[in-house]
Amino acid sequence: MKDNAEKIVSGILNVLDNPDVQAGYPDANGNTETTWCNRGANRIAENLGGDMSIFLDPRGINWTTANTMFQNAVKNAKEISDAEAQQEANDGGLVLAACYNSKGPGHVAIVCPSDDPFHSELGPLVGETGLKCRIIHSRLAFEKWGFEARFFVIPKK
Repeated sequence: MKDNAEKIVSGILNVLDNPDVQAGYPDANGNTETTWCNRGANRIAENLGGDMSIFLDPRGINWTTANTMFQNAVKNAKEISDAEAQQEANDGGLVLAACYNSKGPGHVAIVCPSDDPFHSELGPLVGETGLKCRIIHSRLAFEKWGFEARFFVIPKK
C-alpha cells in the first residue's frame, strides 16, 4: 500500500474511537439520539489535508448534516464511480461516500484504501462513524439501510 494510502487508513482509525463521533454522544441540546457520521467524515478528511468547505454549510460542520453534505457534493464536487473511488483511495486520494435520506438523516463516510481486489457487489471499503464506527464495505454501510452511496472527490487544501 502506498504511503499516502496508509495515512488514510491511520487517519480513519484515529477518529473511529473519538467519543464525539459515537452514537449517543449528546448534541448541544443534550439530545442523545443524534448520530455523528458528518462530524467523523469531516474530521477524518480535514486531518488528512482535505478541503471539506465545498461539502459544508457556510457556518461550518456544526450546522451541516449528512444530507447537506450530500446535496453540496452533488452541486460542488466531482462525482466518480465506486470502482474509481476505491482506486482513488488506494492512490492516496480522499473520497466522500454519501447518500441522501428524505425521511431522516443521510449518511457519509470516507473511502478507505484496500489491498484487496475491488468487488462491485461489496463496493469500496469505507470508514464510517455515527451509528456504527468501523471500516466496512460501502454496500454494507449504506445499502443495508436501503440507500446507495455515491462517491465524490475531496479536494486538497
